[in-house]
Amino acid sequence: MARNDPQINLRLPPELKERLETAATVMHRPFKAEVVARLEDSFAIDDYDDFPGWGRGESASNMLQELQAVKARNDELFDLTTSQHKTMSLQAQVLQEQSGVIRQQAEALQTLRTQDARTDPVEPGVDMLKRSLSVDIETVNAVVDALRSGNVEAALNALGEVMPTRPKVKAE
Repeated sequence: MARNDPQINLRLPPELKERLETAATVMHRPFKAEVVARLEDSFAIDDYDDFPGWGRGESASNMLQELQAVKARNDELFDLTTSQHKTMSLQAQVLQEQSGVIRQQAEALQTLRTQDARTDPVEPGVDMLKRSLSVDIETVNAVVDALRSGNVEAALNALGEVMPTRPKVKAE
């Protein structure tokens, strides 16, 4: 401020003067500079003509309501984003668990395939015969031995003895 700036005499309530003095101390400026800064700040709202509803003549309460509405919308968006993040985190956990289960199933399947490759191909039929037919073990063993040796005729004949509906095959 220059010496030739206009001067005014102003009466202030004591509480307001104390608040201004405290603010001046905090801001590290003289009391008069604080008063001028505060007055200039009170007109700063007029500089916001570019924002709808924030132009000249708008009350501070209207602007406060606008700001509160913007804040409320931002809070809603934040909550929504947080919720979506939590949902995506849970989905990622489920996918990890599912991929672990799938990996275990794939390993189990590979183990079974490896075991099947080493297992006698006749063995599942033997188990089926033991469960489904009420035949003695000698007949089952005869069928198994015939199948393992490649003699299908002998296997069918052995089965034909215990299953009357199955005709015996004659060797040629």
